[in-house]
Amino acid sequence: MTSRSARFIGLSAVGALAAGTLVAPQALASNDDPVFVSVDASVLGSATGGVARAGAPMTQRAGSVVAARAAKVRVSKTEQILQRLTGAQGSSVALTPTTSVAAGTKQVMQVSAAGVRLLAKNTGAVIASTSNVKVFFNVTAANTTITDPTVAFDLIGKRWILAGIATDDQGTVSTADDQTGIAVRVSKGATLKASQSSWRAPVGYAETDTVTEAMPRIGISGDKVVITADAVDSGNATVANRIFVLPKSKLYSATTVGPNAWVSSVNNTYDGQTPAVNASSGNAAFTAVPDTGDFTVYTLTGAATTNAPVFSKSVMYPTAALVDAPDVPQGGGGSVDLPAAIDSASVSWRNGVLWTGLTVGCTPSGDASPRACIRMYKVTTSSGVSLDVEETLSKSGYNWFAPGVAIDGSGLPHVAFNGSLTTATSPSVSSAVRVRKSNGAWSGFKVLNIGTAPFDDGVVGPSAQWAAAGSAAPDPSSPWDVWVSAGFAKVAGAPNWGSSIARVSLALNVAKVKPSRTRVSQGARVTFTSSLKRPQSKDGIRGLPIALQSKPRGSSKWANVGSGTTNGSGVRKWTLKVNRTADYRTLGKAVKQSGGQGVVVTKVTGRAVRVTAT
Repeated sequence: MTSRSARFIGLSAVGALAAGTLVAPQALASNDDPVFVSVDASVLGSATGGVARAGAPMTQRAGSVVAARAAKVRVSKTEQILQRLTGAQGSSVALTPTTSVAAGTKQVMQVSAAGVRLLAKNTGAVIASTSNVKVFFNVTAANTTITDPTVAFDLIGKRWILAGIATDDQGTVSTADDQTGIAVRVSKGATLKASQSSWRAPVGYAETDTVTEAMPRIGISGDKVVITADAVDSGNATVANRIFVLPKSKLYSATTVGPNAWVSSVNNTYDGQTPAVNASSGNAAFTAVPDTGDFTVYTLTGAATTNAPVFSKSVMYPTAALVDAPDVPQGGGGSVDLPAAIDSASVSWRNGVLWTGLTVGCTPSGDASPRACIRMYKVTTSSGVSLDVEETLSKSGYNWFAPGVAIDGSGLPHVAFNGSLTTATSPSVSSAVRVRKSNGAWSGFKVLNIGTAPFDDGVVGPSAQWAAAGSAAPDPSSPWDVWVSAGFAKVAGAPNWGSSIARVSLALNVAKVKPSRTRVSQGARVTFTSSLKRPQSKDGIRGLPIALQSKPRGSSKWANVGSGTTNGSGVRKWTLKVNRTADYRTLGKAVKQSGGQGVVVTKVTGRAVRVTAT
């Protein structure tokens, strides 16, 4: 693999990292396999250097993740966008449109260089929002910066995990003595408050002043957290990447600062590495490492408490080599600088299957020149490690790039990505989603947001990075659903971009009705409770159009007798006078996209319930 130049900013508050043991970078193993050494955790504190209180001791809760049972769920013919919420908005060259999304049991979080947004899943209400990433890390010192933030939710341990690059400015004009490292913060549970009380104290992991890191990526297994990062070591030119392994049993405990982590410096054969967030039980941690002619998945086993994790790897050989995509031209002469083909910015693992997506160059059928396309890999890990599927997603007249991938509970991969028309007079960057259905066919793409202007950051040559503009994460409480985040271009002549957070799924809502009484006297009043819930879940969504329908006994025609929208529990109630025996059912109305973008929901009807009037 070819080396990449690291983008970084980075750690600590008022020299807090000095409290940790600094470990000199170890020599790389001759066979390129990582050699792990222990590094101490340091406190990331406030401007006064105080240690944030950790709170009461907690042990990891072994949660369960429900697998979606396909036989009992009705599915749509194509991807639905059940919700579309406002995400981060950027207006600076420095604030690149890289977003990260994660969903908890009741909330969804998006982090980016433009800030952090925490929203209620059922209503989209903003619980917390800040343009200053340091707030969520509880770091207020002026000489500390935290950048490249990312987030993940542990579906088994029911915790939120934030990671970023932190830099402690040592107070000199030169940046050579600035100390950098990985900053990590873990929640105390699954439900967050707007205050700091929901979080453990933030911690940092650093080595010497010669090492700088960038672009951390979080992976989670049953017993450990894996964080990978790009790295540059001015004292060792062979160092290009980093692997950090943290034991969950200690990370989730609030009794002490820490835990210590295992860290390894590795060379550029690990460029593009991204660990997977396990969406089902399993202690093995998997990391994907693409290369131009091969595809490697390495596995880390062991709890990583007192002993270093055990490393193994499997190298597979796809039939098609990876080729970098060309830059995507934009109106006004600018262009979008795309990630390298070997950069797997998003990896998902569930029930013995790993999926990842890459931005590659290809020539779609009907086009005469190469475009940006998406290469999808499926790897099975249940009995050995093997590459089962390699597919290229492309469309004539389009550039598609920066995919984020997540697997739902039935094993279907959903992809959020960016796109740009090649045929437009003034092309712009839009965002879209697709899903691979159970028959192996990919659904047609649905647009989240249409770009409203060419993306142009005023820079001559390639424009701001869109390397990880797409992000996706499974929903822990609604197993058929996936949450995605993707950016789009907003305003011409400025580096302005927006993003959306969306719940997507193939599974239809489940419609039900429950009358307060099923046998009444003529003219009596009955309260009907209609609901639209996510399948195999208690989740409801506010704002979906819903109707109560009635059909007199002996008739074949249904008529609406009540209409409205659902509340945050997915419910709507009507109280009606019942004059004759009739059947009643709930109708979940179809929602069509407005202007070719946004929410799209398939129509559903529920089972009828008879109310007898005597």
